[in-house]
Amino acid sequence: MISIFTQEAIKEEVKMTISHYQTNSVYKLCDRFHIEIFSNNLGQAMGLLQYYNNQPLIHIHTNAPHKKFSIAYILGYFFFNFDPDNSVLFDSLEDQEAITFATELLLTDEIIFANLDQVRKLTIGEIAKFFNLPIPAIQIKINGISDGRILFPYF
Repeated sequence: MISIFTQEAIKEEVKMTISHYQTNSVYKLCDRFHIEIFSNNLGQAMGLLQYYNNQPLIHIHTNAPHKKFSIAYILGYFFFNFDPDNSVLFDSLEDQEAITFATELLLTDEIIFANLDQVRKLTIGEIAKFFNLPIPAIQIKINGISDGRILFPYF
């Protein structure tokens, strides 16, 4: 799928969402958007997005690593791509817009700057573990930090 939103545009959309709803919690945002979250055994799938009786539902695998990131990813997919006539099963993190949305929601620049001294000399894997996020989220932040600020000079 070709992305029609730039990383910066998605970042601005996330900033406006956080500002408007005064939270970056996926659970609070889903509650505000009337999206119910269920934990299910989905086999090999990470998650499922569907409509049932005009109600958007997110099903997340009971054993999914990085549950909050997975929910944020599906929420991002909901914002940028979702068609209520079709349920979407997520086997992996492939949609770049949804990955960027989840990353910017859960790892804002402010969070990074608040923890900069602790993460500056860590590897990508160690930073991911520190923030409890998948490595692709950290790579997005390393490659797309705004205002030309260098956060991780060792990469």
